[in-house]
Amino acid sequence: QTAKGRADVVFHLPGATFVMELKMCNTKRSAARAAGDALKQIDEMGYATPYEQPGHRVVRIGAAFARDSRTIERWIVAK
Repeated sequence: QTAKGRADVVFHLPGATFVMELKMCNTKRSAARAAGDALKQIDEMGYATPYEQPGHRVVRIGAAFARDSRTIERWIVAK
């Protein structure tokens, strides 16, 4: 958690932490935008900040789920 909220998913592995934000989208066309919005939210809200330390990798992932298929339609990974 941060003072501005919390990420949807955070998981830790030795040497890396993954911070994920998930968005629902209505169409394949809107999936890229939703994934980008999710990644932007991680950055703007500082969800990854508590895990940043020297020698430790933090991976930020914005993902978009399609409402109709209920699968991940698009994701963007930023290191």
